[in-house]
Amino acid sequence: MTMHDDITSSENSESIDTNPIQETPVIDEAEIATPSAPEVKEFQPTAPQVIVEKEKGFAYYVGFAFLTVLGITFFFMPGISIVYLIHQINPVNAPTAWIFAAVLSIILWILFKFKISGIVRATYFYLCFCLLIFAVLAVIYFTSQTGNIFGNILAMLLGANP
Repeated sequence: MTMHDDITSSENSESIDTNPIQETPVIDEAEIATPSAPEVKEFQPTAPQVIVEKEKGFAYYVGFAFLTVLGITFFFMPGISIVYLIHQINPVNAPTAWIFAAVLSIILWILFKFKISGIVRATYFYLCFCLLIFAVLAVIYFTSQTGNIFGNILAMLLGANP
């Protein structure tokens, strides 16, 4: 082989690349990403947490009972006012007054339920009606000179004679 053949063969090899395998770049071992285990933090005990629950006092229970009685009385206000009007004509005893007030109030609430669609909306309207009855009784209380209407209603419900 002559030198001329060597040059031509090197030119031919550069121009025609018959080797389909290409060289891959060399990667250092430090650059290779190896999956590492997740870091586990050691449990460090902390100070115990103490939950202090305050004991409810006597005033809490008295207030709750008072609000419950007011809520029941407010719900039965329309029935109580109708029974009070009946009591002015013909006196009734306390258990009868409570029973009629409860029955009449529930009947009124059912009428609101049938007239107004939706139980929540009917309840809101009934509570507005109860507030209206209370306002009327308050107006009667402040404008009348005959006596205490709320005291008379309370006396009727407790069975006392005013």
